[in-house]
Amino acid sequence: MGGLAANEELTRTLWDAERYVDNEITADMLPISRDEVAYLIDVFLVHHVVQLAVAADKEAAESMP
Repeated sequence: MGGLAANEELTRTLWDAERYVDNEITADMLPISRDEVAYLIDVFLVHHVVQLAVAADKEAAESMP
């Protein structure tokens, strides 16, 4: 089975922390405390990284001959 370990470097190239935060913290949530921001990042980050790993696996598979 693939995943982060299979394509770790490719997964890292897909990671964009700024875009992640910009998409998770929306204007209607502001003002927001640092604790709330940290909580939201913790809650959603695992799922986001899994999605990046899946995308990396797919990209790697498509580039194979």
